[in-house]
Amino acid sequence: VSTQSTGLVMSNTPQESEEPKLTILRKNDEGERELKRNEEQKEKPKKEKPRSEKREGTCFELIIMGILFALLSITVYYLLEFNFVVIEEQYGPSMGKQHHHHHHHQDNFFNSESSNAQRTGDKRVTLKIDLADAYKGRTYTLTYNRQKFCDVCKGTGAKTPEDRGKCKRCNGQGVILYNRNWGGFILQQQDRCPVCGGTGNLHNCPSCGGNGVRIATDEIEVEIPAGVTENYAQRFKGMSDQVPNYDSGDMIVEIVTMEHPTYRRDVNNVDLHTNLSVTLTEALVGFSKELYHLDGHKYAFSSNQVIQPGEVKVVESEGMPHQLHKQKKGNLYITIKVNFPDIITEQQEKEIRKILEGC
Repeated sequence: VSTQSTGLVMSNTPQESEEPKLTILRKNDEGERELKRNEEQKEKPKKEKPRSEKREGTCFELIIMGILFALLSITVYYLLEFNFVVIEEQYGPSMGKQHHHHHHHQDNFFNSESSNAQRTGDKRVTLKIDLADAYKGRTYTLTYNRQKFCDVCKGTGAKTPEDRGKCKRCNGQGVILYNRNWGGFILQQQDRCPVCGGTGNLHNCPSCGGNGVRIATDEIEVEIPAGVTENYAQRFKGMSDQVPNYDSGDMIVEIVTMEHPTYRRDVNNVDLHTNLSVTLTEALVGFSKELYHLDGHKYAFSSNQVIQPGEVKVVESEGMPHQLHKQKKGNLYITIKVNFPDIITEQQEKEIRKILEGC
């Protein structure tokens, strides 16, 4: 019995020891799997890093491109402004403004219209005339100053025709180009040639200093039609400033009528207004008068009725002529002002009361 029990114990001992070994192996397998999962999770962010680096690189490139574009825009703007200043100094403010406007017109990429003809700016002047001249018409000689081509060089700015565009420093361009380091970027700018002063000529004209133009006095004949309307404007083609290689702008003359001591023009441009003073007697018993018009002719004005102070009478066809229809005229409106006596005597008072008794 002891031998069998011992055998049984010996036979059972290995079985009991094998079961814990299997359990330990299963636990180790689960641990390895967890370790692998952890490692895989750790490796995933490492794989995504190159994408974030690419994004950061793309943003940096966009920022650099934006800075370069801004610097380029600033450079172009200042170059245009520099050209405007140079032309204004050489040919005057009106030419500079026109050149400035022309460049900004070209810089508009969305504007499909373009003008091949370059011209100087228009000149405007106000011509004040008397109301009588507006009534009957007149011719005015207007004197003004403008830039005209030099009589010596005929607008070339060169001393001789052979000197034109022969400056060796700028090759006749009038400007020189140079590179400038600006914040690590190499920018190309232009400046007026120091030798020819921007004219491009080998020798400049001694009369105009190479500008090709000079300030001169000019005259134009302004025809004022009878019945000309207020703020009427006449345009004279090509009578503005002259500049080489540019068409001349126009001279615009605006007509403004001055105040008249007797007559006043209505806002409709064809009717006239005036005042007439009468005595108390004339206001009561009537009157007949001859009045002088703007051009000197006489017209009759009378009344056989009692006139109230401030009453307005109309004289037909004695107003301003129509500018387009000379045969037609507006009306004349006369406002009556009654002059009352400052004092009256007792006898006059009695007579007046007697006459006006019952009125």
